[in-house]
Amino acid sequence: MEANNLATSFSAEIEGLIAKHVAHAQSLLDTVADPVARCPPALRQFFGRTQETDAIVSALSGEGSGRITVLGGPGVGKTTLAVAALHDPRVVEKFGSRRFFVSCDSEELGCFATTAMAFGIAAADPKLAQFRLRDLLGRQPSLVVLDNFEAVWEAADRRPDAEDTLRFFGSMENLSLLVTLRGAERPNGVSWSRPFPPPLAPLNDAAARQTFLSIADVEDNVLGQLLKPLDGVPLAIVLMASLAQYESPQTLLTRWSYLQTSMLVRGLGSSRQTSLDISIQLSIQSPRMVAFPAAQTLLSVLALLPFGIVDTDLRLLELNQSARALSVLSQNSLVTYRSSGRIRVLAPIQAFVTVHYPPDEDTMLPVYNHYFSLPALTHSSMGFVKMIPLVAPELEVVDDEFSELLIDAVRLPLQGWNMNSMLAIAHLRRAATAQRRGQRDLALHRAQNALRYFGDYREPVRIRRAKKIIEECSDM
Repeated sequence: MEANNLATSFSAEIEGLIAKHVAHAQSLLDTVADPVARCPPALRQFFGRTQETDAIVSALSGEGSGRITVLGGPGVGKTTLAVAALHDPRVVEKFGSRRFFVSCDSEELGCFATTAMAFGIAAADPKLAQFRLRDLLGRQPSLVVLDNFEAVWEAADRRPDAEDTLRFFGSMENLSLLVTLRGAERPNGVSWSRPFPPPLAPLNDAAARQTFLSIADVEDNVLGQLLKPLDGVPLAIVLMASLAQYESPQTLLTRWSYLQTSMLVRGLGSSRQTSLDISIQLSIQSPRMVAFPAAQTLLSVLALLPFGIVDTDLRLLELNQSARALSVLSQNSLVTYRSSGRIRVLAPIQAFVTVHYPPDEDTMLPVYNHYFSLPALTHSSMGFVKMIPLVAPELEVVDDEFSELLIDAVRLPLQGWNMNSMLAIAHLRRAATAQRRGQRDLALHRAQNALRYFGDYREPVRIRRAKKIIEECSDM
C-alpha cells in the first residue's frame, strides 16, 4: 500500500515537472521569440495565386507535417505568397500563435545560427541550442517559414550547414516548414511534401491589373502600356504603381524609355523588396552564376530576344557551353520555358541585362549571322510567300534595336546588303540607345564600331549620325 502511494506521488511529481517544462517552453516562445521570429502582419493586397496558395495551405493544414518550398525568380512574389499562406484561416486554425517567420538574409551567420538567434537562442553551443529549439518547436504543431533561404544555402561552403539545419527541423514530427528561395532547385535534407510545387510564374493579366489598381488609380487606356514592360512580375508592378500615385502615366512611360528598371524603387531603394535592380542583381550575382561565367554570357544574348529562342536553335548561336549555361540560368529561374519549346527572359530582366550586361562584339557575331541569314531564306527556291510563315516567328524575336534592320533585309534585294553594313547599322542603333540612357562610354564605343563596319559602304546619313554621337560623347 505504501509502495503504491509512493509510486502515485512520484508519478504526480513527474507530471508536474513536465507541465512546468511545457509551460516554460511556451513562455519562451511568448517572450524571447517576440518579435524577431513572429509572423509578419497579413497582406492588405494579394491577387491571383489562388491555385498556388491552396496547394501550400492544403499541405500545411492537413494531417501530419507539411514541408513545402516556394521557388521562383527575382521579384516574382515568393515571400508574399508565404505570408499569405501563413494567414490563411486553415493554417491559423491548425497552428494558432505557433506560426513563425525567419528571414535568412544574414551574410555573416550560417543557417543554424541565424535560425537560433531568431528565437533568441545563442548558438555558441550547438547541442544546447538544438535542445532548446526542439523544446520550443517540437512538442506542439508549429510552422516555421525560412524566407530567402538561398542566402544561407546557395554558396557551396554554406550548403552543409543549411541542409543539416533542415535535417534537424525535419526530425521534429510536429514541425511544418515553408521555405522560400530563389531559383528552381530544392535543397536536400528534408523529405519535401508532394506534389512538388513548380517555380512561381508571373501574374496573369487580370491579377496584374488588380495589383496595380489596388495601389494607384490609372485610366484603363494607359494601364496596359504601363504593365506591358513589367511582364507580370509582382515586384515591378508594385513599384511602378507606387510611382503612379504621384506621377502621371505619360511621365512614367517617358522615364521608362531611358531609365528602364532603375526607376523602379520605393523609398531609399536599398533592399531587394524596394528596388527591382537589387532584386535582379542578387540573382545574376548568385554563387552559381558567378562560378560559371558562360551563363551570364548566354543571359546577355537571350535578353536581346524578347520572344526568346527555340531550345533546339540554341546551338546555332555558337555560344560556349550553352547547354550547361542554360542549366545554370534555369537553376536560378532567370529564364522561363514556354510550351512551344521557346526559352525566354522576362521583360524586366531583359531591360536590366541589356543596360548592365550587354554582350560583347565577339559574342554577338554568330548571333547576328544567325538572324541576318533568316531574311535570305525568304528569297530561297521555296519562294517568298512560302517561306515567310516559317521565318516570321524568328524575325519577331529580336529586340527593337535591330528588328527594323531585319525587316528591311527581307524587303530589299539581297545584292544591296552585306554583313558589315548590317552590323554597322545595328551598332549605330545601339549607340543611339546608350546615348539616350546617358551611357556615354558605351555610346562612344558602339558609334566607333559602327564607323568601322560602315567602311566604304555608302550611307552618308548614318555615317554622319555616328560621327555626331562620337563628337557629342567625346565633348561630355
